[in-house]
Amino acid sequence: MERYLTAGSKIELKGIDGHYIIKDIIGRGSSCVVYTTEFFNPNGEKTEHLLKEFNPRCISLERVNGVLRPVKKEDIELFESLFKQFKDGFDKQAKLRTFPELKNYTANIQNTYYDNGTVYIDMTETNGKSYADVEEKSIFDLARRIKVLAQVIGNYHKRGYLHLDIKPSNIFVRPEDETCEDVKLFDFDSLVPFCEENGKCVIDKSVSVSYTTEYAPIELISASRRGRIGKATDIYEIGEIFFEKLMGRHSTALEHNTWFDYEYNISAPIFKNVNPKVKSLLDEFLGHTICNVAAERYQTTEELIEKLDEIIKFADPQKPFLQTTHLSEKFFVGRDEELVQIENELQNTNKLYISGIGGIGKSELVEQYAKKHSSEYDAIIIATYTTDIKSMICNIPIVNVADQLPNETQDEYVNRKVSALQNIGEENKLFLIIDNYNTEFNSKDDLELFDKLTACAHKTVITTRNNISDKRVINIKPIENCQRIKI
Repeated sequence: MERYLTAGSKIELKGIDGHYIIKDIIGRGSSCVVYTTEFFNPNGEKTEHLLKEFNPRCISLERVNGVLRPVKKEDIELFESLFKQFKDGFDKQAKLRTFPELKNYTANIQNTYYDNGTVYIDMTETNGKSYADVEEKSIFDLARRIKVLAQVIGNYHKRGYLHLDIKPSNIFVRPEDETCEDVKLFDFDSLVPFCEENGKCVIDKSVSVSYTTEYAPIELISASRRGRIGKATDIYEIGEIFFEKLMGRHSTALEHNTWFDYEYNISAPIFKNVNPKVKSLLDEFLGHTICNVAAERYQTTEELIEKLDEIIKFADPQKPFLQTTHLSEKFFVGRDEELVQIENELQNTNKLYISGIGGIGKSELVEQYAKKHSSEYDAIIIATYTTDIKSMICNIPIVNVADQLPNETQDEYVNRKVSALQNIGEENKLFLIIDNYNTEFNSKDDLELFDKLTACAHKTVITTRNNISDKRVINIKPIENCQRIKI
């Protein structure tokens, strides 16, 4: 007979009026299996429960007349030893719920039943599902959920416990359409106490350590490195969960190197409308969680949460952001002196004019400067002036800002976009190029709007054919005896 109960199986246990009907398996750990069930009382009334059954994966088991037992006689002693460890696990679970900061994040044990050669733990947490069955819809949701998990693990650490077997199947979450900030842990067989000596975590060497290979760092897998087990071990496992939900797979050995350059599938739904800045934040987060060298990981959950907060800030799929405009790949006629001049002038001003006759290369010059200094800015935007300031603003593409609405006037739309640009500029360093501004302000309103626009950017460069006075301006002259260089 199969070691796991199947859908529709009926369980009657000693000491309980009523019975359970198995619905599904939502998680398999190293020591147990977790079922969703329906419980029927003697009156036929039905309630939903989670039922955890001791069922150690490392031993071949069978059911004989409903009784779970080892297939091999030589495994009986190991079965009994693991049984004791499992019992210690739900004793720890009950203790964790006595701590106010952990009560709401630790699954509640309603009853325990010793029957059928094993033990069953009845948990009433049914409004949700195993995190193993959840596909995150956005990096924003993922980071928020992992932040809560990190906070919970951090509270374990403050109470003197390491988890050491953090994985999606040990985490129960609310339905995805409700909240990302409600998680419960329900498997604590691996939980071990520790003390700190000289800044290092020390655990009892006689304590048996359990883990799941796919989520475990090298110090758990390799017996020779057990002395390095500590808070950073839990941090690795949190990082691996994040990686799996982000990438749809587990990390590879090569990706555990601190120097690794991660490749993201930006076409995946989870990356939709994500600020490009998030990618560099993800690199840093993963590089300091799933790396092999424990000393290179975040050493506390507080450090981990700080980076997650940065990711959350920029990953909101509803939050407007600017993507860098495609910059020219043309050959560029040498303007080394002018490039240096632009750099020097922008150290002393936020707004600079580049003046010169048509066709002399003003636009190419500014784009060359922008490419050379792109690492200094979060986004580089080229806004081309055609007829008026309002039309130019309307044509600036802002991700997550809707196009002009049917009942919206141009003035209202322009004000909405400027407001979005102001908010973006408060949190990002923007380099704004206003190209081909070959006119004068038609009104005081145009001037005010122009000033509002340029104030949104960290630096603004305006190309124009006009003769500009009383402003910072670089006049571009024809090049003589120049060389052509590739950019």
